[in-house]
Amino acid sequence: GDYQYRVRACNQKDWACGPWSAAGTVTKVRHIPRTPAPTVESVSTTGVATVRWASDAQATRYQVEQYQSSSWQVIGTVNTSSHRVTQLPDGDYRFRVKACNEFDWACSQYGTTDVLKVRHIPAAPTLSGPSIDADGTFDIRWSKPAYADHFELDFDGTVTSLTDTHPQFTGLGDGTYRYRIRACNDIDRCSPWTSSLSVKVLHVPSAPGLPTYPDQTDNGRFVIRWSSATGNEVAYELQEVTEDKSQIVYRGAGTSYERTGANGRYRYRVRACNASGCSNWVENQQAILAYTVERWARKGDLAQVPNAPYHEPVWVTHDSTVGELPLSAGVGGGQASVSIPISVPPGVAGMAPSLALVYSSQSGNGIAGMGFSLSGLGTISRCPQTWTQDGIYRGVQLDEHDRLCLNGQRLMLVSGVYGQPGATYRTELESYVRVTQLNASLGAPDVAFKVEYKSGTIEYYGTTEDSRFVGGGLSIPHSWGVARVEDRAGNFVRYQYADLSTGEHRIVRIDYTGSNTLAPNKSVVFVYEDRKDANGQTDYSELYQNGGQFKQTKRLLAIRTLLNDSPVYEYRLQYGALSQSSGRSLLRAITHCAWNGAGYDCRPSTALEWSDASPTYASPQRYLPEGVVLHDEGGDAVHPTTIQPRGDFDGDGTRDVLVNETDAATLLGRDGKRLADNVELPPGAGASVMTSGMNDIDFDGRSEIVFRDPTTDYVTIAKWSPESQKLILTKTNIKGAVSNIQVADFNRDGRNDILLERQIGSSSDKVYQFDVELYLATPETKDTHVYAPPQTIFSFERDYRYAADWVEIVGAILGQADVWGPFESAVRQLVDFNGDGVIDLFAVTKRRGHIDVHLYEGKITANGVQYVAQPASRTGLPEDLYIGGLKESAERYYRLEDINGDGLPDGVYVRNQQWRLRLNHGGYLGPEITPSGANTAAIVDPRHPDVAEQA
Repeated sequence: GDYQYRVRACNQKDWACGPWSAAGTVTKVRHIPRTPAPTVESVSTTGVATVRWASDAQATRYQVEQYQSSSWQVIGTVNTSSHRVTQLPDGDYRFRVKACNEFDWACSQYGTTDVLKVRHIPAAPTLSGPSIDADGTFDIRWSKPAYADHFELDFDGTVTSLTDTHPQFTGLGDGTYRYRIRACNDIDRCSPWTSSLSVKVLHVPSAPGLPTYPDQTDNGRFVIRWSSATGNEVAYELQEVTEDKSQIVYRGAGTSYERTGANGRYRYRVRACNASGCSNWVENQQAILAYTVERWARKGDLAQVPNAPYHEPVWVTHDSTVGELPLSAGVGGGQASVSIPISVPPGVAGMAPSLALVYSSQSGNGIAGMGFSLSGLGTISRCPQTWTQDGIYRGVQLDEHDRLCLNGQRLMLVSGVYGQPGATYRTELESYVRVTQLNASLGAPDVAFKVEYKSGTIEYYGTTEDSRFVGGGLSIPHSWGVARVEDRAGNFVRYQYADLSTGEHRIVRIDYTGSNTLAPNKSVVFVYEDRKDANGQTDYSELYQNGGQFKQTKRLLAIRTLLNDSPVYEYRLQYGALSQSSGRSLLRAITHCAWNGAGYDCRPSTALEWSDASPTYASPQRYLPEGVVLHDEGGDAVHPTTIQPRGDFDGDGTRDVLVNETDAATLLGRDGKRLADNVELPPGAGASVMTSGMNDIDFDGRSEIVFRDPTTDYVTIAKWSPESQKLILTKTNIKGAVSNIQVADFNRDGRNDILLERQIGSSSDKVYQFDVELYLATPETKDTHVYAPPQTIFSFERDYRYAADWVEIVGAILGQADVWGPFESAVRQLVDFNGDGVIDLFAVTKRRGHIDVHLYEGKITANGVQYVAQPASRTGLPEDLYIGGLKESAERYYRLEDINGDGLPDGVYVRNQQWRLRLNHGGYLGPEITPSGANTAAIVDPRHPDVAEQA
């Protein structure tokens, strides 16, 4: 308790005492509480634990501490006898507690708990493996989830523990084996078992015995016999070979076949097959002569026919240099096209490549320069998931969840699991093609495909290492080239590619007229040269997708056709100087030559003429029509952003200009043509319109203004009516103190959504709180203008206590005091940073002396669009564009723009009076590049590049 004392003086008589003294200083008596004896669970698999202790009557509070980072840290002060700890990552933890009253000096000693082990139970792995195997040796694979220390594999009833995620099994006999996996942490707390997968081991059968048959027959009937092969589920294929063709005449489990109606000379070969494959052919080189003698026919002397007289042939002189290069040209779909077929020697049964050089005016820099590509080479590529086809939008991620396209046509699942081995597909537009996935899942490096056509033709994609197209630095293919084409008789065409570690893939050779017993003797060879002209100028290109590098350093120089490795034809390509306008290769001539035994005879070259000139640049002076006011009533200049081109109000396909004033606006059309003057706005709406969104909300080809109406406090859609010369206002269900509205289709459902900033609070010291909210449109929004409830993307503060400092620092740099003004949007750009087709948010927020950069990555899931902040270590973006005190060295004007034309936004900024670039490597910005001639960067406002044009 609290005690005070006082004193008085007395003599020997109690009644003879003086007055009491004033009370002395208060003495506080506090008994120190007992030292707690805290306890905690020994193991937690959720990251949650509760520290408990006995309460003490002398204590009014308890201080709880946790040992972390080599020191004790206070994690709570409570007045109860327990404390709950959450979100603990895996690790070993200790806690201690001391009991206190209201004075720090009256606390007990610390009581310490035993060790708490936090070990999260890992999720079940993703398991994949083959469904059928031909030799008893195969791999299975699974993912390693977070918190996994080891795995338990149940293979056909036998459970083993292992740390490898892709074990190999060998020496397995024929049969069906089932397996499943689960992940465990280091204290043997395990995930649920995965669903069981099965693999059928079926060895390819051995070769059967030699087919036997008589050497001749005179009734057209005979029997071919062979001995059985070793193996299971065996069926035999018997092939009949004549002088001009070969064909399968029997498929079945029998070991004999009766041939009837024969008339000619025949040979036969047989092989054994099952679902895993076929043995080698076993061929009897002895032919049988089969014929039919009519009963009435008699065998007698042969009639003697004299030889016909011989006439010496008359040779006609031919000039092989005369002729033209065949080509076809046309216009369609808004593009010009040219096709130049490549003539190749014929193949067996039509099995030969069909090649052409194809030009399209809408294509980019291809294998033979601008616009040119080589047709006749099939490709299976990865495609994104789409809302219409899959109920979700998901970009290509180089994993088993990607979708597939055959020569641009989307493949739809027929059987199995999409992306897993054994799955079969068809094209979305039915073309009677069956595609079977081989070897592994789409997330594995060795996945391949078999494509079967109703004509009997079979194509194989990715069955050779060079036909798997992999980006530099990656191991998973992004697409697969055709490796082999064959018919049912075994005739085949083989394709060979240059597979470079930099992600540059190109066809180098095609061999054909081969069969199961004969090597191909006809070929097409592709010769390349460096993409460089006589002046040493190059048009190399480099881009990144999903973190992989793809280069283009070579262009096609010649195409040669061969017969038994001897020349037949040659197509020679000539380029000359690079384009003056684009700096790219231009195919300027093609020469067709034929081999005469000693050299090439060539036709006159076919020249290609291009419309090509050096680009010129101009910044014409733009004038606003007379009467457009550029000053407000106080005489201050209107900020240039208020006269920026904002949208297409009249639907003529060109951007119009909105000149904004306090309560009115002027609309300017193409070339400054005045659409309307003094269009009435709601009172005080000028500032809101300045930060409004602009897009075609109802998809009628004309832009609407989306702004906050201060008279109603609702977000309102303003549509220009040329008939009434007014803005027609329609109120939405979004209300409150909002600003910086942006309109786009964030979830890729074909409807425009609304992103905005909402002020949610403020304090007396000029610090304001904001949320960035996303309102998704629904199917009913077009008619009702009602949006779904908001999703808060992130929150931030605006601190105006030091606004004068920002004006001084940034205004001195840029020469204008309001470039970082209070109404600037935190979400600076809507970009697709990682190339997955979903809008990401590039945000910039400010605090004293700092400009913080954030990237919120968009992902579309079954639950809608989600935004997750990505750390700088993953994106390569700077964490802080620091300006205060570093005016000349600060990274200023940071923008994300596609500089190298690969479809990904790159980092562009100014530092030390030089432009700097950081190229996007597929969701991560690479090292800094200083472009040539980048000294003394022109200072323009990069947020609004059109402003410079109007100046």
